[in-house]
Amino acid sequence: MMLPCAVTRIATAVAVMTVASGLAIGQTSKDQEPKDLGELAKAIAATIDANTLKAPGALVAFESAKSHNNIVELRYVTNELAAFSNIKKNSDRVLSVKGSYYCSESRIRYLKQGIVMREIMALADNSDHIEFWFDISVCDTLAKRDGAGVSPAP
Repeated sequence: MMLPCAVTRIATAVAVMTVASGLAIGQTSKDQEPKDLGELAKAIAATIDANTLKAPGALVAFESAKSHNNIVELRYVTNELAAFSNIKKNSDRVLSVKGSYYCSESRIRYLKQGIVMREIMALADNSDHIEFWFDISVCDTLAKRDGAGVSPAP
């Protein structure tokens, strides 16, 4: 299925932001990982927040990464209503692309430990938002749907 150019551009922007913010997830060595899930979520959020470019005014701009218990919350601002609408309309596709990213071999181990990634994408005026949640069940669903390429839960 061919996606309209605007949707492709938006999906690319979202994917780039996911990669940029997610690089930090794979950067902690196994020896340095905190033992407590809350501490691990805090370390992941702090690393993402410190290493992700904040570009206010971009089509999709990373705003912050915070943690709450075992949840790492990434917040993005969409500065264009049309872009936000397209992301919302194609949320299943965005969930699939981002899910595949979080369920990759280098990141799934955090989800297997109980970390949950929550991405919030909001309009600049906060009049609307979309939330995406990624935990090990997303990986299991993708693995069942796609057959291979996504590691299932233990």
